[in-house]
Amino acid sequence: MTRDRSNVTALLDDAPSYSRQNQGGIFVVIKGPDRGEAVRLTGVPVSFGSGPQCSLVLTDKTVSRKHLEAQLTGDEVLMLDCGSTNGSFIQGSRFEKIAIGFGAEVKLGRTVIKFLPDEEIVEPEPSAQASFGSIVGGDTKMRQMFTLLEDVAATTATVLIEGETGTGKELIAEEIHNHSPRKDGPFVVFDCGSVPRELIESMLFGHVKGSFTGAITDRRGAFAEAHGGTIFLDEIGEMALDLQPSLLRVLDKRAVRKVGSNTYEKIDVRVVAATNRDLRAEVAKKAFREDLYYRLAVISSTTSSPASGRGSPCRPRTWRGWSATAGRATSASCATSWSARACSPAARRSTSRTPWSARPLPASASAPTSRSRKPRASWSRCSSASTSRT
Repeated sequence: MTRDRSNVTALLDDAPSYSRQNQGGIFVVIKGPDRGEAVRLTGVPVSFGSGPQCSLVLTDKTVSRKHLEAQLTGDEVLMLDCGSTNGSFIQGSRFEKIAIGFGAEVKLGRTVIKFLPDEEIVEPEPSAQASFGSIVGGDTKMRQMFTLLEDVAATTATVLIEGETGTGKELIAEEIHNHSPRKDGPFVVFDCGSVPRELIESMLFGHVKGSFTGAITDRRGAFAEAHGGTIFLDEIGEMALDLQPSLLRVLDKRAVRKVGSNTYEKIDVRVVAATNRDLRAEVAKKAFREDLYYRLAVISSTTSSPASGRGSPCRPRTWRGWSATAGRATSASCATSWSARACSPAARRSTSRTPWSARPLPASASAPTSRSRKPRASWSRCSSASTSRT
């Protein structure tokens, strides 16, 4: 007998590749008699209380009639206590007015509400182009990514790129920079996984002379070096939990404080971060701060390898270095054999089947028509001498 499967829910065969945070956010009741209730904050203020006039009416008898109000002012979310009887609290501290970020939990009476991003899954139209800067890919997934990257590059939004090692995360970050209004500024790479834990704050934010043994002179950090450009925080998931609040403060204040200093220095930096970890899972395990995750994932992109069956990794533009009859060119020949000729269809199909490491070619192998590389610094290759506190 054939079973009726018309009402069986189908499983998703692919996770969403791109998402973005809309302006505002969502308040969700996570504790109290009204658990699960929610209200969206947009351009209009929302209020919380037991009175029927409130945007989110709470049945908690310890909540005042109009207890609390949330307002969106520019990019800032303000919470204002409306003269409540029992007060409003964040992390045990009572407040009358406070700015909050995603992940904040506010206690009013016996009720706790949490502020979360209003996330939207993005399905961009495929680009008509089969490349984006030095990234090449002709399949639908890649051309969808090219459309998204073109839109994202024009903004100042923080971007989080998740994906396996070797799927081109650094290449994506560099092309976002190269297509942005900051393209003439520096592109600084900082590998959070290769810098010793005790040196990360000094190398990211800088230090002042005498701040620790061996600090014989002032030193600028990676954020200061990236002023006017983009900083790429690679392997952000490797950053120790106790160091994450320092990074969160920089993202919130747009200012850095050198180790040993009492003053903040304003910076103008765009942040692109990448990881080979599932940061949502790390947040669930309390291994990564929730508020930092939301601050990084304003726009989120996931890359995948061919083995995952979810599309192609990013490939650098290499096939122009082939001749119509030759096999794969060596690195040395690539430096001298660039031409405007496309390779044969058979050779191009061969490159499509080849797993690529998705690293850009050496500068010496650049095509004559490509844009020259912008000022770039890498803070990820630290010898034992350079990582000593000197």
